[in-house]
Amino acid sequence: MENASKALIMAGGVLVAVMILTMGVYLFQAIGSFSQTYDERLQQENTNTFNSKFEQYIREINAQEMVTLINLAIQTNEADATKEIKIYIGNINALASLYGVDRINNPEDYHQKLIEIMENEKKYKFVSIDYDQTGCVSTMKFKE
Repeated sequence: MENASKALIMAGGVLVAVMILTMGVYLFQAIGSFSQTYDERLQQENTNTFNSKFEQYIREINAQEMVTLINLAIQTNEADATKEIKIYIGNINALASLYGVDRINNPEDYHQKLIEIMENEKKYKFVSIDYDQTGCVSTMKFKE
């Protein structure tokens, strides 16, 4: 009888230990799932904030807005090496060159072209927008 009661106490102890381990595994998975959901939500908010800077130009814009958009794209590309925004006016990447003036090799002439664009009354019609694999804006196309 004495051995039977000890056996029951041991079995009860094992059962309680298994229940505690099961509860620990469940809590670990629940916390991991919550953390992953939170990270995904935070990433989506960051993507939406990033995209909103560019998506506000999805319309016909004037020359000053075009220069602002070009400068925003240049600053974004320089600040974050993982992003490469391209702004096309017609078939020309406006971040690389404007009306035959290369931005990298002739930065002063390129800046002068930006000023000339701001001084004219041109309108730029939005054509399309593309997103990269992370959902961030990668290319915007306009035509004069």
